[in-house]
Amino acid sequence: MVSFFGQTHRCQKLIEAMMCYHYPESQSGGKELPLKDGLYDHPIDALRYFFVNYKLKSQNAVYRSY
Repeated sequence: MVSFFGQTHRCQKLIEAMMCYHYPESQSGGKELPLKDGLYDHPIDALRYFFVNYKLKSQNAVYRSY
């Protein structure tokens, strides 16, 4: 089943991770760093790496279209 936002059953872990990912209540200046719990930070990090690198193309990579 696909909802209005195009999510499928394959996105459930990512959606759950996004809902549980959080920052501390108060921070005294400096960088904003999320609380790392070891469970939900991996899917969020993978999503961030995708968006940071999706326009970069390696000369040695093989690109496939499905």
